[in-house]
Amino acid sequence: MLEITGNDLWRGEFKPLGERGLGSQVEKLGDYLDRVKLLVPNLPDELIEQWPYRHWDLTQFRCVPLDRLECREVLWEPRFFLDNVGTYFCPDSLNPTHAYETLHRDIEGKPTHTSKPFEETGEWDYAPIVLETPDGYRTPDDVELKFPYLLIEGHQRRAYLNALLHRGEAVCAQRVLLVRLREE
Repeated sequence: MLEITGNDLWRGEFKPLGERGLGSQVEKLGDYLDRVKLLVPNLPDELIEQWPYRHWDLTQFRCVPLDRLECREVLWEPRFFLDNVGTYFCPDSLNPTHAYETLHRDIEGKPTHTSKPFEETGEWDYAPIVLETPDGYRTPDDVELKFPYLLIEGHQRRAYLNALLHRGEAVCAQRVLLVRLREE
């Protein structure tokens, strides 16, 4: 069983150079990929951009060693994704009414960064990142969840997908970056 802990197993080299925030500058993605790809040649650029590059300071999953991951792209039906991929935070994420109201349009009535790519192409601009957890996982609050997969990145996409299905909208199979831990 995967233990989601506060342990930080990521090497310091995975941290983007510079600082995030108003008026700050962080290392450009291309430079970051050039540097980090040497440490994790096993991972696709799309995964590296979404997870350590964008969410270095925010991710709950720095207890997952990046250098031990294997990744493959799969195509999953929406219902399979929602029924089999667990998460342990974002409690409102599967409230379809709330998700649709907050993720479909911004305050100016324009598509949000979550809904826009889906409306334009029927697909997400980035595939969600999902970790295989065949024995389930234990949250930091010591709750055991028996989902075979754990959502690493893509919580808003998951919530919006659920909202669309709840509204009866047709949704095609979606790309997923499926990762698993290699044995040591």
